[in-house]
Amino acid sequence: MSRAIFTSLILLCFLALWGQNKPHLNHIPKSTQTYGIEDIQPLKLLHVSAPIAKPNILQSNLQGYGGLAPLQRRSFQGSLLTIKDQSTGLPIYIKGVISSIASEKPLPEQAIAYLESAQELMQIKNPLEEFEIIGLESDQLGQVHLRAQQRYRGIEVYGGEVMLHAQNNQIQMLNGRYYPTPDLNNVTPQISKDNAIEIAFQHIGKTIRVKQLNAFEQQLIAGKQAEARLVVYHIDHNPNAEQLAWAITLHPNIMHRWAYFIDAKTGKILHHFSELCKFYHNHHAHKSELPTSFGRQRLAA
Repeated sequence: MSRAIFTSLILLCFLALWGQNKPHLNHIPKSTQTYGIEDIQPLKLLHVSAPIAKPNILQSNLQGYGGLAPLQRRSFQGSLLTIKDQSTGLPIYIKGVISSIASEKPLPEQAIAYLESAQELMQIKNPLEEFEIIGLESDQLGQVHLRAQQRYRGIEVYGGEVMLHAQNNQIQMLNGRYYPTPDLNNVTPQISKDNAIEIAFQHIGKTIRVKQLNAFEQQLIAGKQAEARLVVYHIDHNPNAEQLAWAITLHPNIMHRWAYFIDAKTGKILHHFSELCKFYHNHHAHKSELPTSFGRQRLAA
């Protein structure tokens, strides 16, 4: 055993010495010239003009994935840089410091002022009334992120949420998805919340067994068997297809969780999907987050 270890050490030393021998560099002549401190000159920077980007340089390559819309070209609106969603024409990314907004103001006030400065781009009539700051958090880089929920006449706009980002106590960027100010004259539901929940249960009961959950089972789902809230819902994410709707989360039994959107005026089922997490090959996501090409199913109402 000792002889094997000794032989291995000798072999390693030999390989190390052999690795330092570089015969292919022996033909390079060695310089004998010496240099003084006065011979050292600063480096000259090479300035190269960047080529102008083609108009469609920011086109997304994700057009084939249902929920991801292609992006339009970047554009400058005054001092603001914007990237727009091609399917809606609305900016989903706005960057730039607005000098008229004083950095001494509290960040929630700055956030609303930033939205007001961009309201024409965003097609929002009254940002102060249509956005509510619902969250604020900071990160390790010293940035502060504010979450704003879109509302219309006090009602949640489903899928309308933006993030505003601040550095050195000044808002510098906005991103997110939202909708132009909805065009709804009447926001009083004609269908009650209880009736909407009953419609959802009757529909899901055609394909899935509905069971009244006991107290223990309700603890397992961490909530009620059915919950509903009034929202402004845009069918197929169409900015011009807003509807007053009941957004319902229901558990027909302990094994299932479904989301329903019921027209609050007619009782029609606008959309519904399972909210259970489903696994795919090397991927998992909620059904509602997957494009049709991944097997997402939308049942007929």
